[in-house]
Amino acid sequence: MLKSNLEIIQSTYEGSASSNAKHLAEALSEKIEWTEAKGFPYGGRI
Repeated sequence: MLKSNLEIIQSTYEGSASSNAKHLAEALSEKIEWTEAKGFPYGGRI
Protein backbone atom coordinates (compact mmCIF):
# COMPACT_ATOMS: atom_id res chain seq x y z
CA MET A 1 0.00 0.00 0.00
CA LEU A 2 1.30 3.44 -0.87
CA LYS A 3 1.83 5.91 1.93
CA SER A 4 -0.01 9.22 1.87
CA ASN A 5 2.02 12.42 1.66
CA LEU A 6 1.21 13.09 5.32
CA GLU A 7 2.46 9.64 6.37
CA ILE A 8 5.70 10.16 4.44
CA ILE A 9 6.37 13.52 6.10
CA GLN A 10 5.42 12.21 9.54
CA SER A 11 7.83 9.26 9.16
CA THR A 12 10.76 11.62 8.55
CA TYR A 13 10.21 13.11 12.03
CA GLU A 14 9.62 9.86 13.94
CA GLY A 15 12.20 8.40 16.27
CA SER A 16 15.57 9.76 17.23
CA ALA A 17 17.47 12.40 15.30
CA SER A 18 19.78 9.69 13.94
CA SER A 19 16.88 7.77 12.39
CA ASN A 20 15.25 10.87 10.86
CA ALA A 21 17.83 10.98 8.05
CA LYS A 22 17.18 7.30 7.29
CA HIS A 23 13.43 7.86 6.99
CA LEU A 24 13.95 10.95 4.83
CA ALA A 25 16.35 9.10 2.51
CA GLU A 26 13.79 6.32 2.08
CA ALA A 27 11.18 8.87 0.95
CA LEU A 28 13.43 10.57 -1.64
CA SER A 29 14.30 9.52 -5.17
CA GLU A 30 17.81 8.26 -5.91
CA LYS A 31 18.02 11.06 -8.50
CA ILE A 32 17.36 13.91 -6.06
CA GLU A 33 19.36 17.13 -6.23
CA TRP A 34 19.45 19.04 -2.97
CA THR A 35 20.30 22.75 -3.09
CA GLU A 36 20.99 24.75 0.08
CA ALA A 37 20.60 28.51 0.01
CA LYS A 38 23.66 30.75 -0.19
CA GLY A 39 24.90 31.74 3.22
CA PHE A 40 24.00 28.43 4.87
CA PRO A 41 26.97 26.54 6.37
CA TYR A 42 26.74 23.82 3.72
CA GLY A 43 25.33 25.99 0.94
CA GLY A 44 25.42 24.74 -2.63
CA ARG A 45 24.24 21.73 -4.59
CA ILE A 46 24.69 18.27 -3.09
